[in-house]
Amino acid sequence: MGDWGNNPWDNDAAADWFHRFWSDTDKSNFEFLISEINNFNPDTDRYDAVRAACYILQTLGIPHVWPVKHLDILKETLEKALLILTNMINPPNDKWLFLEDCDDEMLHAISEQITAIKLRLEELA
Repeated sequence: MGDWGNNPWDNDAAADWFHRFWSDTDKSNFEFLISEINNFNPDTDRYDAVRAACYILQTLGIPHVWPVKHLDILKETLEKALLILTNMINPPNDKWLFLEDCDDEMLHAISEQITAIKLRLEELA
């Protein structure tokens, strides 16, 4: 797998995730996104995929944009995404191995995602 930058889309795993998000799957696009975030497990090493999902969430997680069908879980999904991203740069235990392959630029990129997710949460308040 390749990484070519620090953005949530700058690696093969994220590119694969975005392809699946926009492709016809057994789930709707947003169910796929919600599932990626809700089922995230640090043991599975899907950090790049969950960052991709968080990017879509931070971009489209606005009440007037987000699908009405999933509006009742928007806040919960944003909170879960915020927790995952925060744990990526401030691991609560040894299971979170993301920092092993991380540099300062990557930490900055994830911090920007955290800021964007927090903004979406503030908009819901």
